[in-house]
Amino acid sequence: MYAKYYNTPSDICRLSSKPGNDLKTLLKRADKLLALESRLLLAMPEQFRKGWRLASYKGGALALQCDNAAVATRLRLQQASILNMLKNEPNFRELTRITVKVQPRHHTPDIKRKARPISREAKSQLLESAEGIDDSALRSAIQRLAGASGNKGE
Repeated sequence: MYAKYYNTPSDICRLSSKPGNDLKTLLKRADKLLALESRLLLAMPEQFRKGWRLASYKGGALALQCDNAAVATRLRLQQASILNMLKNEPNFRELTRITVKVQPRHHTPDIKRKARPISREAKSQLLESAEGIDDSALRSAIQRLAGASGNKGE
């Protein structure tokens, strides 16, 4: 959430120096959530261990964020049984409700596409086609395309 605005060490120091924003308190809260999430993962049935993360646990309300609607729907359908099962766990005895929201993880997949080489025949056809084109920009673009592509089978 803050990564967009606070992305250098000096920015983080400014954030932690503001009144009421104690970095130690924030880190302590994050550690507590991570520990709770670990316990929650162990307590959950196998089919519900992927595709979600713990958002918060306050006042008996457990909030989960799911990567997609399919995971959220599965959790919502089993919400009552998960709630009853978790109430038996020492860390979740005061649990009264579970909220499930869809919050996809933000990542940009690296898609690297490799240009496939064209055959000599295709290259000569491109060059031949370019000769008959009156538009100089289009003609030079096709010539560059033919020149940039490596020959297949060489």
